[in-house]
Amino acid sequence: MSGTVSPAATTARAAIKRAFSARLVLSSAAAGGLIGQSTGQDKLYELKALLETMDRLPGRVWKSFHLIGASSPRFRYKGGKIIRHQWPHIQMRIAGQPYAELWNNIEFASLSAIDEGRQPGYPTYADTHELDIIVTKIGQPDGYPRYDELKFGVEVKDRPYNKELLKALLGVRREMAYVFSGHGPAGVCPFAWWPMHGPGAVPDSALVAFASGGDITKYDGPEARFGLKMVHLP
Repeated sequence: MSGTVSPAATTARAAIKRAFSARLVLSSAAAGGLIGQSTGQDKLYELKALLETMDRLPGRVWKSFHLIGASSPRFRYKGGKIIRHQWPHIQMRIAGQPYAELWNNIEFASLSAIDEGRQPGYPTYADTHELDIIVTKIGQPDGYPRYDELKFGVEVKDRPYNKELLKALLGVRREMAYVFSGHGPAGVCPFAWWPMHGPGAVPDSALVAFASGGDITKYDGPEARFGLKMVHLP
């Protein structure tokens, strides 16, 4: 029947609501408002990946997360720029001190656009790229964050993985950073939860892909070279 919500979607949404309530110390009503009424599988999976990212980011027992509200304390469901008064974000704290911000469905200004002196207009065409989750510094201003302001990015696919998805992921990664070639300082991303043994990136960011299809790990060949992590999230 058209418009009918499946029992599985209802169960998944309830579990996600409870998880956000616990992680962010919110009432059940506030957590429900935050995730909205969406029962679409793709959006529920994105929220599941956000929770997984929060759990995996380094920090151990000193790590905590706090919702920083807006005029509408509800996660956005369509890509765009950061608008702090309109959309909420999650503040990550280490030992009680603000450390980073997590935003969902944000477009960033690409390396090619910034290096060629272009500021994204509207439509942005090739000058911005959307990530399902980004990590930025505290106080990231409104607008499209620059590629060199991204600390960490996450792409989420609730489907079997394939080479086309890998090609798109590598394209986005290329617009986030230079691969270190020995001509300047390169660091290891402090938000990566896995050992990074590759050449490093400038700036020192990283990109994770979550997919529900277990075959994603078959496409992990470029991980070390490009600061990627391919994760199966059932």
